[in-house]
Amino acid sequence: MNWKKGWIFFVSLFTLLSPLSLEAKVNLSNMNRLENVETQFTEDELTIKFYFKKALVHLRKPLFFEKSIQVDFPLAYSQPAKRFLKTGDSQISQIYVSQFNSRTMRVRFILGKDEEG
Repeated sequence: MNWKKGWIFFVSLFTLLSPLSLEAKVNLSNMNRLENVETQFTEDELTIKFYFKKALVHLRKPLFFEKSIQVDFPLAYSQPAKRFLKTGDSQISQIYVSQFNSRTMRVRFILGKDEEG
């Protein structure tokens, strides 16, 4: 009977101290939420619009890679934390929005097979 009590105590302690219950909470009141991403593709033009809750104040320059273009948005977040958007365009085939860390949202424009950043 003692081993059952010990087992229950161990499981309870493990549950209380697990990383899931100790997850760091971020204060989102100072952060800018991405409301929507709108893509519009016509024959010769791709338009991508990002709608945020508040106006952007901290803008960073894009980083150009061989197969993608990356833009970080400080003090911004996305819900859900990861999104893949297909554009229907051959130059920018996908947009990947992710929460890079607790204070930075990262957008990566995935270039088409024949394009370079």
